Amino acid sequence: MPVQPVHVASPAIEAARMSVILVRHAESSGQDPEASLTLRGVREAKDLASALHDLSIDQVASSPYRRARQTAELLAVRGTPKIDERLAEWEVPWVPDNEWPHALRSILAGDVELPHGVESRDAAIARGLASFRDVARDGPVVSALVTHGKLLALLLSALGGGDPFDIFTTLHNPHAFEVRAAGTMCEVRSLWHPDTAAAAARLRQRPSAQR
Repeated sequence: MPVQPVHVASPAIEAARMSVILVRHAESSGQDPEASLTLRGVREAKDLASALHDLSIDQVASSPYRRARQTAELLAVRGTPKIDERLAEWEVPWVPDNEWPHALRSILAGDVELPHGVESRDAAIARGLASFRDVARDGPVVSALVTHGKLLALLLSALGGGDPFDIFTTLHNPHAFEVRAAGTMCEVRSLWHPDTAAAAARLRQRPSAQR
């Protein structure tokens, strides 16, 4: 199910009118915290930065994982990205292919008991929202938070509604969403991902009579 713009009365935020950009990192070479962006990932992260340039992003915070840091560095036009441990990926047990997608759906919904020592779903949401609140309190500035797929799906669900697994399956690498808020109301919309750019390019290439 695509993420659609929605308005919700949400206790997740208490801020003046503001805009926060939530970003999933670009394509990486693996899942290890030190995995780097691929060449394609670097190229598409640069495309993302170009697409968001007119938003005049004031500050960028990033997960400590290298793939997120590299994506954030390309987005940061005003200084160095801040590393925020709260934006690290929600690390959950790996789902075998023969259990996909049902097992991950249950995990993201919080319907299964996780092994001892694994961070809970609620704890992951709480730390992500804490990071969001911190930049939201900065007032009328544009901030970007660079994170990972599972945590991003949980945050988008908490802020804008929708099933987190359905959101997760629509995510791209990279993928940027805008959260606009005033008081306790928020609107979430997808801003850019590589398929957005490809569609725009195809449209530009079509003869004007067909548009």
